[in-house]
Amino acid sequence: MAGTGLPFLVAWACACGASSLGIHQLEKNAFLQASDDSRGCAALSNRGTHFTIDVEVGTPPQTFSVVADTGSNSLIIPSCHCQRAGKCDKTDRCFVGSNKSSSFHLEVGDDQEPVSMVLSFGSGQIQAVVAQEQVRVGQVNASLQDGLLLMTDRALNINGPFEGILGLGLPQPPTNWTAVQEQESKQETAVAGGQSMEDMIKQIVGQMGASGPEGGQAALPEQNMRKALKAALEIPKRQHRDSPTGFLEQAGIDRFSMCFNDGGDGVLRIGESPLEHGLGGMGTQHWGVDFRGISVGSTAVGDVLFCHGTNMTKDQRSPCGAIPDSGTTLLMGPKEHISAVLEGICDGWDRCRQNFTKLEEAEKIASEAMQKHYGTNVFHMQGTISKSDVLQLLLMDCDSWGQGGMDELPDLHFHIRGSDGKAQALKIPGHMYVMEMSGDQAESALKLLEGVGSIPANTSLAKSMKKVCTPMFGEMDYKTSGNGPVWILGTPIFYEYAVGYDMKASPPAMSFTSQSEQPCGSCKATVNLAMSKATTKMRNEQTAKATSRGPRRGIGPPRVPRIDTTRPL
Repeated sequence: MAGTGLPFLVAWACACGASSLGIHQLEKNAFLQASDDSRGCAALSNRGTHFTIDVEVGTPPQTFSVVADTGSNSLIIPSCHCQRAGKCDKTDRCFVGSNKSSSFHLEVGDDQEPVSMVLSFGSGQIQAVVAQEQVRVGQVNASLQDGLLLMTDRALNINGPFEGILGLGLPQPPTNWTAVQEQESKQETAVAGGQSMEDMIKQIVGQMGASGPEGGQAALPEQNMRKALKAALEIPKRQHRDSPTGFLEQAGIDRFSMCFNDGGDGVLRIGESPLEHGLGGMGTQHWGVDFRGISVGSTAVGDVLFCHGTNMTKDQRSPCGAIPDSGTTLLMGPKEHISAVLEGICDGWDRCRQNFTKLEEAEKIASEAMQKHYGTNVFHMQGTISKSDVLQLLLMDCDSWGQGGMDELPDLHFHIRGSDGKAQALKIPGHMYVMEMSGDQAESALKLLEGVGSIPANTSLAKSMKKVCTPMFGEMDYKTSGNGPVWILGTPIFYEYAVGYDMKASPPAMSFTSQSEQPCGSCKATVNLAMSKATTKMRNEQTAKATSRGPRRGIGPPRVPRIDTTRPL
């Protein structure tokens, strides 16, 4: 789930001369034409494995750096009660409502106790109470009457600062609490052994007779016994409450977009125009699209490694699903899919393919020598190492083959489709699906690939190196009946594309605009958005000639999804 962001700096590598001067003049003209009003735009601070956004809560405002998360829905910030109870890190900022914020109101139930709820995420659980408050994101203010969540306890498997979550997930329909209460009533009856209250009272009265137990004081009057027995046996009625709706939903905003800058801050744009080239969503619980697999090097959907759509059941709407989740560091999917992708990358990368071929030849020679001299291959050497193993070992050794080696890696193409059948292939280059980490931090990333190949997660090889690279993939088992296996498309998608979201469309829609066509830019200047596609292309070509892209730098352990995998897409 959701540290210090680097100020956004656009550093273009252009050759001196007329072309660079022309671009500079175009930028200047675009800047003069652009509006200075930054309303609806907020900077996202780059924390290495995720992005945070500053949110102001209360009157006067208290500021929190929360994870910008399209995979969840509510706004969550830590209450100072959580710190006092020793459940939250005392170095994180926490919220004080009573006697500090004039707009603070804590929601209570019929028993005059705060309305509390427990939320489950991929990295653990949190407990929170519901409060109404004034909240500001960027230049957008809203009075959250449906509430926000003040975290009072947490059991999250996260490292580093955590000051909350700004949920930007798909709005959820209200829960049918009548059905829930009926189910609870059945459970209460089961607890009582299936007997009615009348049956139990008659049974007890019959056992006690006219006198008290063992001939003592007189029996309780039946009405008193009825009251006492009911109080003793009745399960307390729960106070039902859905989680508060999201900030944008309560603010009445239907559209937003999000994009990340490599090595700099990202941008959340709020209240945008209708999406261009929108894809109708397939999700009911999440921002989800129809996913048709990954191809390596090729853009053809016929070359995908899985999710072909040939083995769909009659109830399936798509062969696979995909959730673009800004709060997840990696690209995560089923183990068998991850294994196929890593082997496909090895096949498409000369360095990996040649190393694997030489290893196979060496294994064959060694096996034949053992068979000749000893009559058997006691070590069973052949087939013990896979292409995915070779890929991971080569990436671990990335410090030795230099930054330019990232250019050798093949592009990946993620094939998605809207509910209306519109298709798009999202290209992710090698430097975006590989992450550079210090050797002693690599274990957390390798653990997410346990079971894919035979590289141990606690490998001493990684720890012995100053720098290692790891593939930005992780194993996650999320299967649905209507949309098949579901992938989580984390930060690499947002680095390469500006992802737009439209809650107003039916069904809710998403768009993916390549940053090679429309750079992410910043909230301080809309220069990049105003630049023509021809100018952007010229700049990209100049940058590509001047520099070779290195892998993304990971600081701390990767963030995993907070998505409940028991729910449908």
